[in-house]
Amino acid sequence: VEALYTLGSSYLASGFVDEAAYVFRKCIRVAPEDPRGYELLGELEQSRGNLDTAVYQYQKAASLGSRNPELYYNLGSTYRQKAKGILRGALYRDMARRCFLEALELDPGLKYAPDALRPYLYRLVQSKLLRIGRFVTSITQRFCIRKRFALFTDSIVITSFFLGFRRSRSFPLPVVSPDYTLSR
Repeated sequence: VEALYTLGSSYLASGFVDEAAYVFRKCIRVAPEDPRGYELLGELEQSRGNLDTAVYQYQKAASLGSRNPELYYNLGSTYRQKAKGILRGALYRDMARRCFLEALELDPGLKYAPDALRPYLYRLVQSKLLRIGRFVTSITQRFCIRKRFALFTDSIVITSFFLGFRRSRSFPLPVVSPDYTLSR
């Protein structure tokens, strides 16, 4: 089986894609419980642009117990490719994010998984900040209406108030210095 894997990889590196596919399918017939054949066939199908077949091959390899971080990275990038230009893109983006996280969990030193995760983390942070901003605005509006204070829109001052700085009766707000350290 090792010789077949080597032969198929050589074919793939040389550009003989059809021959490589034949050899990888033969590897799967010879050793159906070995996930490497499914992984290699998934890579080949992904390079051909057959994303559904590639996802199937990667999922089959994962179901056989493969703990290869490259498998999860490739599965995540296949999901990311499938997410482009379709209505259900959010589902595939979430699946891609999960695969990239799994790859990083298996190998924290995987060099390209953090770059693949960057857009997902940016969206996550952006949505969390948006939710926090809405929450702080709604709380501030309620607080200001009840206490008859003016509505303060400076998010740094509002956030600093909710982080533990209290207003006194003389109404001094925490002052925000240019380097964003809070002082009274």
